[in-house]
Amino acid sequence: MNKIPQKLCVLLLISLFWGCLDSDDVGDNFVTFEGKVISTYLEENPEIFSDFTEMLIKVEAFELLKSYGKYTCFIPTNEAVQNYYTQRNTSLENLTKKELKELVFYHLIDGEKNKSKNYFSRDFIIGSIDTQNMVGRYIYTSFEPQSASWIVNNSATIIQSDMELSNGVVHVVDKVLEGNNDLLPDMLKANKRFSIFSAALEATGLREIMLLIDDPSYVAPLTLPNGSPITDREHYPKSKVYGFTILAESDSIMKLREGITDLDGLRQFAKEVYPDYTDEDETSQGNSLNRFVAYHIIPAKIRSNRFVLTYGYISEFEWFDSQRKQEICYDGRYTIEQYHIPIAGDALIHFQKGNIINTDRNVFMENLTSSDEVIRILTMESDLDCQNGILHSLNNMLVYDKYVIETVLHRRIRMDFSTFLPELINNDVIAYANKYNQWHRIIPDDYCAKLKFKEKRPKVYMKYMAPNVHPYLHGDEIMSYGFSDVTFTIGPVPPGTYEVRFGYHSSPGTRGITQIYLDGVPCGVPLDMRLTNTAADIGWEIDYHTVSLMGESGGNPDDPYGYENDKSLRNRNFMKAPDSYTGTVFYQNTDNRLYTARQANNDTRYIVKRNHNHLGGTMEMRFVQMLDGDCLYDYVEFMPVDLIEDEDTH
Repeated sequence: MNKIPQKLCVLLLISLFWGCLDSDDVGDNFVTFEGKVISTYLEENPEIFSDFTEMLIKVEAFELLKSYGKYTCFIPTNEAVQNYYTQRNTSLENLTKKELKELVFYHLIDGEKNKSKNYFSRDFIIGSIDTQNMVGRYIYTSFEPQSASWIVNNSATIIQSDMELSNGVVHVVDKVLEGNNDLLPDMLKANKRFSIFSAALEATGLREIMLLIDDPSYVAPLTLPNGSPITDREHYPKSKVYGFTILAESDSIMKLREGITDLDGLRQFAKEVYPDYTDEDETSQGNSLNRFVAYHIIPAKIRSNRFVLTYGYISEFEWFDSQRKQEICYDGRYTIEQYHIPIAGDALIHFQKGNIINTDRNVFMENLTSSDEVIRILTMESDLDCQNGILHSLNNMLVYDKYVIETVLHRRIRMDFSTFLPELINNDVIAYANKYNQWHRIIPDDYCAKLKFKEKRPKVYMKYMAPNVHPYLHGDEIMSYGFSDVTFTIGPVPPGTYEVRFGYHSSPGTRGITQIYLDGVPCGVPLDMRLTNTAADIGWEIDYHTVSLMGESGGNPDDPYGYENDKSLRNRNFMKAPDSYTGTVFYQNTDNRLYTARQANNDTRYIVKRNHNHLGGTMEMRFVQMLDGDCLYDYVEFMPVDLIEDEDTH
């Protein structure tokens, strides 16, 4: 008689146990154990969990799972733990307490401490879980369609999910999870699939940039600008760590796309793509291979589901009116996009939803998620995470060529101000979950390379606030307070003639009057951000078409879509906010499922400068407060002047 494999025995045992246990089945594959905490659940099932329980006890973590909380736990089976010991020729006794503590806490997410929640399988996406685990690392999930299983960190399969207990949720995994503590260049080098790209990274000397881990000179202030104690809700970044992202073509992709089989082949390809970069020194920015590699490196650690933030876009809200969605989203011009700045200096990488890179095709209207006609991230071969960075695999060759510069980027380029501040991403200042009124982070002066200001306690300081209910791009806010003098290095954008715009939110009670400068030159008269859009100096009118759908009065019936009002606003150097995104404030407060930012009478675009002749690269945008008050920095737009006449409202 054939023996049943050991792994199958474990799975059968688990299935029988869960089938017989006294629990409340709540549907949707969730099993709830009334009043039972995670520690009890593990103790009662030693045949499955005793080995990991022993680990928990040894590092004094077991007591945590007895207490109140919101713990999401990925618990390996006994077989998984024994396989871990065997593969590493070690044992529980041979692991140091530090090693064991890091290993154990890697499996746990503390939702209570992070103001988040328990993460069930319904919350998983292809990418990272929003909240870091208890060693400060992100856990990644992906879906394997053939087995209909969730995979964790591209290695462990969840063999039973959503065991809900009174202090959290347990997912059972068939492998022990562990983080990679290498630096990014070393992790890349160890992965033989990327040997050519790794060799190029070495040859150009760019690996040296990515050996940074943190800035030991940074010390977080212990009090808020007004002198009061810091809180969980409001404080300075706790550290200043560095992070990097590499977008890399594997050896097999290089061979498939361009016949490249070694470093010399890549050198030749780079010379053909970047013929103007003729410096023979490969460590020089003027060298073609250096240019090729530098365009693949972003100085921020970006997980695959964070290249394009979709929060706030109307197509992503189920509650938003379907007729309005049809009108706005399916005109062939609506898109969900974002820009990232590589270390190549004067270059941009354009992403659309689905991690489609550098194409002028509208991904929202076309399903290109599995197409080889475009450049995209290979999801199942990406999110390779290490101590100071992350590696993503590409399906095609990524270059910054004439097509990208003159076609892809010859468009309205809208960039959230956080785009220019990778330090906020690397140090988890930027929050992606909706933590309205829970997540305020003071931005220290000299913390961000592309942000210059001077904190002057108690009144002059800057703050980041998490995505919230307001109709802002990406939902979040960057604010300055008091008589501030703030300069952002914005861009880069390709050479051209642009109309440069500033997106902001007015507030009669708190805002100030601000003089804006572009590259050191004052632009127009000071901007009074106390004025709402309906003020005579602005002249905004709500679109009649939208309010009529609400069954309400307002707007001009002779100008139903507000196009004539748009022209009038432009004459005063103002524009309505885009209609591509909205805020939950409309829906939550008045069950309004029709309004976008375009209908918000406090959200505005101000035309900073028309016909700005730009030679390429970055610009300096300075904001000087002329009247005591705060200022909200939402986004900046660069609009090629030849496209203005046919511009959409998105």
